[in-house]
Amino acid sequence: MSKIKTINKGFDLLRLGALPRCPAGLAPILHDVGVKAVSGKPVILAPSARSRFSARLQARFELSEKAMKAGHIPEQADRATLSALMADEKASRVKVSLDENRPSVLIRSIPGTDDFGLRGPIAIRPKDLASYGAKGVLCIENRQVFDALENLCFPILPKVEKHIAVFRGCPEYPQSGSETALKLAGIPVIVFPDYDPSGLSLAMSVPGMAEILWPGRRALIEAINSVGASQEKYMKQTPGSRRKLDSATHPDITEIWQILKGFGRVPAQEAFLSSVPDVEF
Repeated sequence: MSKIKTINKGFDLLRLGALPRCPAGLAPILHDVGVKAVSGKPVILAPSARSRFSARLQARFELSEKAMKAGHIPEQADRATLSALMADEKASRVKVSLDENRPSVLIRSIPGTDDFGLRGPIAIRPKDLASYGAKGVLCIENRQVFDALENLCFPILPKVEKHIAVFRGCPEYPQSGSETALKLAGIPVIVFPDYDPSGLSLAMSVPGMAEILWPGRRALIEAINSVGASQEKYMKQTPGSRRKLDSATHPDITEIWQILKGFGRVPAQEAFLSSVPDVEF
């Protein structure tokens, strides 16, 4: 079964709650969220596992928010359509030129500190980030975490006092936009990455990165030992990130990397949220 067909079967499972035959490509994702699944056999997705499965499906195939809302990827889609739906699809790897006058950077306030007059997430031009007068930036890799900061399970204040949150990027909000905004703002950046090899490696290249936001050793290990942690993701990402991470000197990066290597698994990012917003179709 092709990757696009597997993704669409995942969307079917989210909509219907069950499939007569589980595709081989979905079985590991279902195992990650605690659902028993055997390739080729019937599978049932309980309502309580829907949000976790949705998040893992999006992360596994690097689907954009547009794809998640559409709930379907056309199998005969052209390159432009795939570019907007699948970040990792080879056919979609076309360069996106940054229009600095287009609102392409997603920002929001951080609960418990200065709201900078924001009443929710908004898209701004890269050059406008500096105008908010923030002390620093919290750059967030994961869109669900960005949307649900109110539901974080670990305290982030006063570390991010008077900071403004910026989403790192996706096909709808290109990473080039957020990186341009960070460079132009010229203020310290605290990075909230995905706690996996690729996420840590990417965090090292964020312009202005001063430190990593993470819950600490004990909470990270608890998440690694909880439902949703993935050995498959660790094994898939490590070859491309090991050399860079092994030579890292930033103390936050090195400590988190040593923990991940010790367990050989990575936590589900939604493990750090008390609740995960449902994806609407």
